[in-house]
Amino acid sequence: MHIRSSRVIRLLIALALGAWVLTVASCGFRTALYDRQTADAGHATDVYVRVPERHRPAGEICPGARAPGPTTCACPSADGTSCICPGDGCGRDSDCRDRRNGRCLGLGPLPGLGCSYDECMNDTDCPSGVPCGCRESGASYMPNYCVSGSDCRVDADCGPGGFCSPSQFDQWCGPTYHCHRPSDICIDDSDCIGTGCNFDSQSGHWSCGGDCGPVPP
Repeated sequence: MHIRSSRVIRLLIALALGAWVLTVASCGFRTALYDRQTADAGHATDVYVRVPERHRPAGEICPGARAPGPTTCACPSADGTSCICPGDGCGRDSDCRDRRNGRCLGLGPLPGLGCSYDECMNDTDCPSGVPCGCRESGASYMPNYCVSGSDCRVDADCGPGGFCSPSQFDQWCGPTYHCHRPSDICIDDSDCIGTGCNFDSQSGHWSCGGDCGPVPP
């Protein structure tokens, strides 16, 4: 009877461990997201024990130089003074003169060209709480732009020990920047299985899922 009870107990433990492993695999769960510490003022503060792989400790100054757009004149007029195809907003970079660093580019998945401008050179050029997303270098023709949909610019915006990280990083619908919270399910993509760690605007925390696909080449 004692031997049979021991076997039953071992079986129950094995089933419980198996269920836990399945939960880990399906949810991408990891431990030790944050520690509970006491601040100098005597108030409890959530301090993360692991620094996110991607976060924004400080703003940056974007490149002022911008490479020419890849578009050549596709619809020249007879006298050579115009280069705008029917339905397009521009035909070459020189048609884009309304704002800073105008370039004539394809602006989305649909055919057609339009003017692209630099929206910012640093965070202060953008609305409150919105960071400036910089092109990689002056050799790129991509614009500097205000990363709308964000709720933080730098780590300090997220409180003591907080981190401001990009969601949907290297995906066509992102990124946007958001603070990590104690309710988060994940911190980095490596915490998840088969998907990325992204901010869920409905729940207000980071969780596994929400990928929208890589940026097309």
